[in-house]
Amino acid sequence: MWFIFKNVLLTFEVGQSWVFITLISALLIRVLLPKNFKSNPILLGLALLLTLLMLVGYTRSSHAASITEWQGFLAHTFHFLAVTVWIGILFVASWFSKTKENWLRFLKWFTPVAVVCLVIVSVAGYFTMSIDINSYDYPNASIFQEYQNSLTVNYGQALLFKHLFMVSLVLFAIINGIIFRKRNNDASFNPLKWARLESIYALVIFGLTAFMGQSWPPHQIYSLIKSYGASPYTQLLRKVI
Repeated sequence: MWFIFKNVLLTFEVGQSWVFITLISALLIRVLLPKNFKSNPILLGLALLLTLLMLVGYTRSSHAASITEWQGFLAHTFHFLAVTVWIGILFVASWFSKTKENWLRFLKWFTPVAVVCLVIVSVAGYFTMSIDINSYDYPNASIFQEYQNSLTVNYGQALLFKHLFMVSLVLFAIINGIIFRKRNNDASFNPLKWARLESIYALVIFGLTAFMGQSWPPHQIYSLIKSYGASPYTQLLRKVI
């Protein structure tokens, strides 16, 4: 057990990333402990730097980063950084705000930030996805063909559900950031409830992403189906049809 444990932590990129993030987390906790943390710019800057290092430690061990020299690492880093800024701010503002008093002032700067993050998430996510579902069996296949072929396994179906929830998340963002501005003066209207619902959708997307991280990418789809079989949903559809 100790031999396996040591090899996983020190040999595998995932294990090395886990060790790195654990050490950085311990340092971050130490930085957050002082009572004057919020008024100390040095501690704030150090906490931000440590958080970014944790983010890079995670993306460095991602699938896209492990099979490319640097393209997958950069694409996944920008993708995850944009998601972190967008959903992180949304989560804190929606769940820890006590009233809607400053909601319009918040939206004035958060809406453009969210739009920029959404653009980065879409562009960087496209490049990350193109690496993750790249077909080794058909090198000349288009990304649409690769996407379609991946739907027969768990990874591809989770990716599809992730994109469907992403569309819903964008619709919530449009409603919360633009349409509900007109109802802000309505005393009975509470935008925080809708913002919290938007953050819950984001957590579902994170869950689907975590599931994809534990599934085999569809690089060699026929070998994958032969070894592990098609996804349960695909098998169920075959029986029904």
